[in-house]
Amino acid sequence: MSVVVRTPDNRLMIVCKGADSIINARLQPGQASVQETNRQLEEYAEVGLRTLLISYKYIEDSFYDLWLEGFKAAASDT
Repeated sequence: MSVVVRTPDNRLMIVCKGADSIINARLQPGQASVQETNRQLEEYAEVGLRTLLISYKYIEDSFYDLWLEGFKAAASDT
């Protein structure tokens, strides 16, 4: 599930939540934060906890506008 929000500093951000297997595959490899996240996920799984990850990315208004055009076209297609 994803949402697009406008931040207080007027930037667009896409926020996505999902299963660790999906989100993790899209993270930048090699960063310490990815390794630490994986360690914590394993720790939680060992005690039987289910997890979801949340990610975000800043996007340009022009990127969003182009996406919105396609979305509207698809929504009105009958």
